[in-house]
Amino acid sequence: RGTLELDPYGGQLFVFVGVLDVEGHLVEGNAIPLRRAGIHSRDVIGKLFWECHWWNHDDAVAQQVRQAALRAAQGEVVRFDVRGRFDGGQLLTVDLQLAPLRDAAGRITNLITSGVDVEARVAALHDLERSQAEAIESARRLDAEQRMLQATLEAAPVGIAVADPHCQLLQINQAGAQLLGIASAADRNVASQSLRAWKHLPGSREAVPLLPDQLPLQRALAQRRAVTGIIDIAPADGVVRRRTVLMSAAPVLDAAGELIAGVLVQVDITKRVQAEAALRRADRQKDEFLATLAHELRNPLAPIRTA
Repeated sequence: RGTLELDPYGGQLFVFVGVLDVEGHLVEGNAIPLRRAGIHSRDVIGKLFWECHWWNHDDAVAQQVRQAALRAAQGEVVRFDVRGRFDGGQLLTVDLQLAPLRDAAGRITNLITSGVDVEARVAALHDLERSQAEAIESARRLDAEQRMLQATLEAAPVGIAVADPHCQLLQINQAGAQLLGIASAADRNVASQSLRAWKHLPGSREAVPLLPDQLPLQRALAQRRAVTGIIDIAPADGVVRRRTVLMSAAPVLDAAGELIAGVLVQVDITKRVQAEAALRRADRQKDEFLATLAHELRNPLAPIRTA
């Protein structure tokens, strides 16, 4: 009785092995946990296991070990993680097990206790749990930011769209979708294949068709600079024949200067353009009327002579 000859890996690995009587007194134990705790076998042999140096630093821990020993004495195998005290008062997590030892007749004669230092495993689990919690929190914040961005986009009275470096729509708000005559960004192929656009020549009422690579977004991504222009578009759904739109596009670059996306803002100025055209027509009609009136006033007898 006393110290068991068990010293795996030259004592570098903590392994606790002990034999208790059915009342819970420590009868035998290996040397490793004694050395790790800085105690001698006489300090623990013959004592109730839960009152030994490793567990008596905390009443709750001692009671946990005591209850496990009582359950093992009833024939149950009990295994749990518990904080044990070692040299210098250091607390380490031990994977502790207590199990009954039976004789040939099946009677419980002793209890076998074993334990392994799992502090590194527990620390790794805590790190993993912390990393998972941080990942969940980051995902929650990202989701909240995306929801706020989407709400901001939808609240904007102008069309806003985000496209990938190949000008394929990734996201578009409702105002932008209505301008292009599509349901959502999912209809990006419809938008790219069906959208027709024209540009008015300066000082002329004539409009010339634009090729796809001449549109503001495509030009902004190709030239990597902001591009603004006023163009006429024919929405893909055909509900409106034409709209006049002020388009402003800009590239989005990452920290390394690589193109990652493009942003397009669209303002429907159709009514403003139509109002300006109506004002110009009214001005011309007024000028024509005044010119006619002035001519008539200069020649008041002309109608009589003509008659």
